[in-house]
Amino acid sequence: KKDKLFFFYNYEGSRVAISQTVNEVVPTTPFYNTGSADNVLGYTNDSGGTTWLTVAQVALLDQGCTQCSAPGVDTMMQQYMSTEPTIQPGQGLSQGDGINSGAYVFSSPTPSKTNTSILKLDYNLNSRNHIFVRGNLQKDTSSGTEQFPGQPPSSVYEDNAKGLTVGDTFTPTSKIVNDLRYGFVRDGNSTAGPGESQGDFVHVRFYTQPTSQTRAYTSNVPVNNIIDNLNLIKGNHVISLGGNWRGITNNYGGNANSFSGASTDPYWLGGNPPDPSTLGLPAVESGFLNSYLIAYATLIGTVPEFNGEYNYTISSPTQATLVPDGTAIERHFRTNEFEYYAQDSWHLRHNLMLTFGLRHTILQTPYESKGQQMGPTVDMDAWYKERGSDAAKGIVY
Repeated sequence: KKDKLFFFYNYEGSRVAISQTVNEVVPTTPFYNTGSADNVLGYTNDSGGTTWLTVAQVALLDQGCTQCSAPGVDTMMQQYMSTEPTIQPGQGLSQGDGINSGAYVFSSPTPSKTNTSILKLDYNLNSRNHIFVRGNLQKDTSSGTEQFPGQPPSSVYEDNAKGLTVGDTFTPTSKIVNDLRYGFVRDGNSTAGPGESQGDFVHVRFYTQPTSQTRAYTSNVPVNNIIDNLNLIKGNHVISLGGNWRGITNNYGGNANSFSGASTDPYWLGGNPPDPSTLGLPAVESGFLNSYLIAYATLIGTVPEFNGEYNYTISSPTQATLVPDGTAIERHFRTNEFEYYAQDSWHLRHNLMLTFGLRHTILQTPYESKGQQMGPTVDMDAWYKERGSDAAKGIVY
């Protein structure tokens, strides 16, 4: 009754409190000016100095606008960006153009936790059977940087992988050993952004967004595995037979492709922004033209790019239903893998062994278990045969 049950347990964990330097691109203080005589947009002129346009002058340059309620500075854009910290022109030169935008630098906490537990039990059922059970549980979390000080982490990552293995080693005689094992492993992880990161956004290109826009996703990959190996000693031969089955499921859900959006990307606009020299002001220095384009287009609130996301739920080979904007998309892929083998290790001499055998592997094509997938409507085998027949007849297409 002794030496029959053995157990092992181990736990490892860590808690890391660390901060990371963050560089975000923000507008400078004049960006938010609203008085008609206030400076609002600056540029490097062709003499190397800095020229500022007032709110009224921007309105004059934009007077040809036909798609806006009023030409000039877009107050909605100012309001949208107003929650961000600001810097003075000439500060934060590591990013931005140094006049209308620059780098806002701060330290953000990025804590992380890891937890891993392992338990193993071994039991000698009798002189012929040895049974074991081993389990593993993991839960790791880590936080991304803040978008700006005082905001929640821009993302939170969690890994909750787990696994279980059961095995029986059966030795009916001194010359026969059978090893049967079952394993289950589930790799699971997820990423989530703060609550305000869900929705349709207008992305202000070349600037940091006021809040995180991290989308949410979750993924888990359960794998079931059964393995059996039989070894038989017969004379100078060690004969091995075995089989292996793996059932793999990949479950995914997320809203990364669930929301439509738009962008202020000025490169989608035709032509160049209005030239300040038409108002009698110095011309824009050639090396600053791109920065002037970005600052001007952002300030007047142009949104030339729209990206539509359209997802469907397939109900039949010829029908699908459009799902509402923002609906998380779930997919469940599945596949089976099979292997079997036979092998003989022949001891010809004490210092010479010949091993030969046969192994056959079958890997099933993954498929979406809920029917949310597409496939060709043409019989590809028949299509290739037809092509071959036509080629033999000299028919080219």
